[in-house]
Amino acid sequence: MFLHDIGFEKFSIAYGDTLKNPYYWNDQPFDAIVSNPPYAIKWEGDSNPLLINDPRFAPAGVLAPKSKADLAFVMHILSWLSASGTVSIVEFPGILYRGGAEQKIRKYLIDNNYIDTVIQLPGDLFFGSTISTIIVVLRKNKTENLKNQSMLVDRWDDSLWNLMIEKAVVGKDGSIRFVFNNGMEIRVM
Repeated sequence: MFLHDIGFEKFSIAYGDTLKNPYYWNDQPFDAIVSNPPYAIKWEGDSNPLLINDPRFAPAGVLAPKSKADLAFVMHILSWLSASGTVSIVEFPGILYRGGAEQKIRKYLIDNNYIDTVIQLPGDLFFGSTISTIIVVLRKNKTENLKNQSMLVDRWDDSLWNLMIEKAVVGKDGSIRFVFNNGMEIRVM
């Protein structure tokens, strides 16, 4: 925000545990959300039986695992997005390939057409960390011609990746199939 000369009066930041006690509960929905939640932190998950009925998490029918709240944050953020809004979330890439409950949440996001774009970023972008990250862009208002489509962009190694990839297809089962211009295919579940 500061880099774009947007002053404090234009946004609000609150400190607390978003998953337990959301600060902006009465202010939702939002048209634009930008978030960088903590990666792979522990949370209550299914040890709190009330969470499965929480309107933020219930639509997926399953809770993110207690050991990794990444997709709990995604579900929380999505629930606060207006019908015409857009959200960009910086996440650890594990949300794209881990199985179990996370696979079911990914399937929910795909089946409901919320995933607009996934951008793979290189490592060393954040101070003190060498991990690579992704930006997940979610929308509830995809235009009819973009329904059931998601864009995947890899900025990790432009020189190699952009020469090879021909298309990426997101399947209804949560898998991602990459088709390369040499005919090779890779399927990621």
